[in-house]
Amino acid sequence: MIFFLQANAFRNAHKIYVNGSDVPDAVASFADLYEHYNLPSYLRRNVASAGYLKPTPIQMQAIPLMLHGREVLACAPTGSGKTAAFIIPILVHLKEPAKVGFRAVIVSPTRELAQQTYRECSRLCVGSGFKVHVLTKAKASANSFGPSSSQRFDILVTTPSRLVHMLSQEPPAIQLNSVEWLVLDEADKLFEDGPSDSGFRNQVAQIYSACDNPKVKHALFSATLGQGWRSSATPTSPLQSGSSSASRTQRRMQ
Repeated sequence: MIFFLQANAFRNAHKIYVNGSDVPDAVASFADLYEHYNLPSYLRRNVASAGYLKPTPIQMQAIPLMLHGREVLACAPTGSGKTAAFIIPILVHLKEPAKVGFRAVIVSPTRELAQQTYRECSRLCVGSGFKVHVLTKAKASANSFGPSSSQRFDILVTTPSRLVHMLSQEPPAIQLNSVEWLVLDEADKLFEDGPSDSGFRNQVAQIYSACDNPKVKHALFSATLGQGWRSSATPTSPLQSGSSSASRTQRRMQ
């Protein structure tokens, strides 16, 4: 682990900006991560199989934060490895399948991004026993998917509209009371200002309300960080990070 006196210098060298109390050190390598956080063997194999040679700046800091159970608001440029930055700690946190319904929900603004996240999550889950479900238009109906079948799954990847459609059934066609991690990916898109985007805000609010487990934690990941949507994301304890000009917005976490 990076020594305390070196931690800030390491972050500065990798353009990681963080603000908050009791912030865990960033990790310099996946070997460093494995040594100090005891990642399961299946996840180590999958990280190697996926071709991850060295953690990116967002992964260096966001993974330890989430492994410590800290809620985060993270900002890093597109293509910087944000997806693995939240999937890896979620898998470590969940430990093993529990058959109590969805314990992690990842919300993406578009179907294409949801499918990409689903593929990445499935790849990192190989050998774990976890079951990942992506909610598509074809599956977003009470007839094809419901509370009883959802008990078989551990992680849900979805767009806001698909999930809200299920929650709006009477009775709700899906239950989120066992969710332990709620992740909003590309959160800037979900919280953009303007009347055309107000539906996303309302849908996110419904999803937050449905994830009513007292122990649920939130993580928001974004390529940009506007003050308008950041203030709308008050249920989280914010964090930001990145490695390009977009990341020079100071990183905050509480």
